[in-house]
Amino acid sequence: MRIALITAQVPFVRGGAELLADRLRDHLRLYGHNAEIVSLPFKWYPPSTLLDHMVAATLTDFSNYNAVPVDLAIGLKFPAYLGQHPNMVMWLLHQYRGAYDEWDTGHGDLLFHEDGKLARDAIRQADNLAMRRAKAVFTISENVTQRLQKYNGVASTALYHPPPLAERHDCRGYEDYLYFPSRLSLPKRQSLVVEALARTRAPVKVMFAGAADNPQQEEELHALARTLGVDDRVIWSGPVDDDTMVDAYARARAVVYPPRDEDYGYVTLEAMLSRKAVITCADSGGPLEFIEDGVSGFVTASDPASLAAAMDEIWEDPAQAERMGTAAWDRYQSMGISWQNVIAQLTSEPTGAASPSETPARLQRPSPRAIVANAVTPRIEPVIARTGINSVKELSTIFELDDAFSTPDAVTYYERHFARFLTSLAMLDPKPGTRVLDIGASEPYVFAALLKRYAPDVWISAVEERGSASAINYKIKSKVPGVQDFEVHRVKCNVERERLPFPDASFDLVLAMEILEHLPVNPAFFAEEIARVTRPGGQVLVTTPNIASHEATARLLNGHSPYSFGIFMPLMGIHGRHQREWTPHEVELLMRSAGFDTDRLSTADVYGQTVESKAADVLMTWRRDPVLLGETTLYLGTRSLRQSDAPLDLYISDPRQYRGGILATRRRPTDANVQVALTNKSPVSWAHDGPDPVQLEIRWLNDDGELSQEFVRLPLPRTIDPGETLNTLLRLGEEPDRYEGAVSIRLFHLGYGWFDILNTTNSVLLPLKRATFEAFMASPELREA
Repeated sequence: MRIALITAQVPFVRGGAELLADRLRDHLRLYGHNAEIVSLPFKWYPPSTLLDHMVAATLTDFSNYNAVPVDLAIGLKFPAYLGQHPNMVMWLLHQYRGAYDEWDTGHGDLLFHEDGKLARDAIRQADNLAMRRAKAVFTISENVTQRLQKYNGVASTALYHPPPLAERHDCRGYEDYLYFPSRLSLPKRQSLVVEALARTRAPVKVMFAGAADNPQQEEELHALARTLGVDDRVIWSGPVDDDTMVDAYARARAVVYPPRDEDYGYVTLEAMLSRKAVITCADSGGPLEFIEDGVSGFVTASDPASLAAAMDEIWEDPAQAERMGTAAWDRYQSMGISWQNVIAQLTSEPTGAASPSETPARLQRPSPRAIVANAVTPRIEPVIARTGINSVKELSTIFELDDAFSTPDAVTYYERHFARFLTSLAMLDPKPGTRVLDIGASEPYVFAALLKRYAPDVWISAVEERGSASAINYKIKSKVPGVQDFEVHRVKCNVERERLPFPDASFDLVLAMEILEHLPVNPAFFAEEIARVTRPGGQVLVTTPNIASHEATARLLNGHSPYSFGIFMPLMGIHGRHQREWTPHEVELLMRSAGFDTDRLSTADVYGQTVESKAADVLMTWRRDPVLLGETTLYLGTRSLRQSDAPLDLYISDPRQYRGGILATRRRPTDANVQVALTNKSPVSWAHDGPDPVQLEIRWLNDDGELSQEFVRLPLPRTIDPGETLNTLLRLGEEPDRYEGAVSIRLFHLGYGWFDILNTTNSVLLPLKRATFEAFMASPELREA
């Protein structure tokens, strides 16, 4: 069917109503309808202008455009739904509330105008006519349904719909802040939350996110926080992008949302999908349809003291916050909220409907593959940098890149991956003079050549693991006049075990393209080294295969490994194959833990994949975010000034704690005691007792230098705090006159392994007489010097 979505919009203002219209249009199209938004501009002041807009809407004919009939009109907002169409179905977001409940409560703007009552009566009369003319009347919530019944005597059906980013919300913990995402507006009652903060006994923190209705409103809220002495417990985030909002929901302790008589309130549903409890008020309207007091959140009186008590309770008991958040998620899942139901209700043939150009078809559900393909494909199509160069062959007409054509395999590789190069380039906006570090690059530096063509004034260094040592700088010559030769300054480094050979804050942009999947041991060290050499405010671009892509899902369902490249390459060494492939959120977690803030997290099908039917069935069931289903993950982040933390969701223990040093010395060759200095260079204390203490291992080496099974592990004399050196003594006997063997002295974390495996703490080999080792093993002791 041709379907017109009839709505009104205040120019330059975009909020939940506009998001709803967009989503409704998109989902109608997924189900095969030709849907468009028809929006009328709206100005409500003074009342005479409001009446003019009502007249204009009433005179608007929505039944035919471009000489083709519109089969169905869906009325969303006042006054647009007053227009003319023989087959109008209402799905009310809300009416003009200043003529209804806000008039009664004294909050309506019409109350302050001489002709306000005239406008109120005109609005009510027009609504009565429009609702009775409609073929069916739905609302977005039970609250709106009850209001329509109370003031207009019109029966309607509440039709719930998912929030705009329903597929993306998840839970990533319960951190120390409450989240309040909403525009700063009097009806949202941010001031009530600020006043409640001043009455909490716990050091509750609240993060507000959203643009202000006007600058005065924002300044008044800031001033209120300062006056009440809680400005240090308030975070004003301002307007935020979708990624930031989803992440803030995912990490919050709970959500506080106490609006005045809200129509629906996406905030409540977004919180539930993020497994967060919601603190709301008894007069908040829409949220009360979803939140059960004491089960999935708290419903309090709308006064600061009552709100403060609920905020204290959920702040002081994180376990309760998690239980309530789980209950909220369960409640959402049980309600059957879906666009499928919305579309089915709105497009089913109403009784007694007028006959448009064709009878409105009942919902014909397309195949899961078609639905997923339509939803996913536009969101993961590569965004290509417009360089005028579309292949490595075209690039080779500008720069000498002979090695790219040295073998048929090389040609195939670079042609296949060139779309990924262009997609990566489109993420970047390098300025003249930008210092770039390309980690994992190798001859003939195709991406470096592409980057120089796109941004000629950047300076490029490269880190190679197996690079040629024949020249420090690698020169790439130009083939055309006006394009300069350039050099890549290159170094060799094992990025998982060695510090990058550059000073702190050396680079404006670091590229780590297709590297993470090759790292088998400690990618957190790699990420921290990237952060160290990136200046504050500099950026990192990470690309890596997406283990959660639609393609990986299809491989798994077909009985294959989900890895995009999981075969073994023994001649290429340990880093030749993909050791582990990552989900997009794992990449974000790793880089965030290293000290980067996310600018953009997306995926792309750079190799032209298609959605398979088996994968489509699974993706439909799990409602995965289509933006993150592409074959390649692309992460762009900015280096922040905050301290790094541990990516504990990726590691069995905090990898940062294995940074230290061991120094073993004898004061004299004849001294029987060996002094062992243990230095903790990590941000984590080394515990000497408890369930997983740090121990010192002394192990005999065989004649061939291999570690034997003769060893002892001794508890530390006491805990060693970060930055501290503990001097200890081992009675290992005097220095031998001739070599009889040696012992290895290593730090060991009980239940986890040896520190020196990561190369961030050394081990010590100490020559020793066999007899003195056996004597030590009979009575081992480690004591503080």
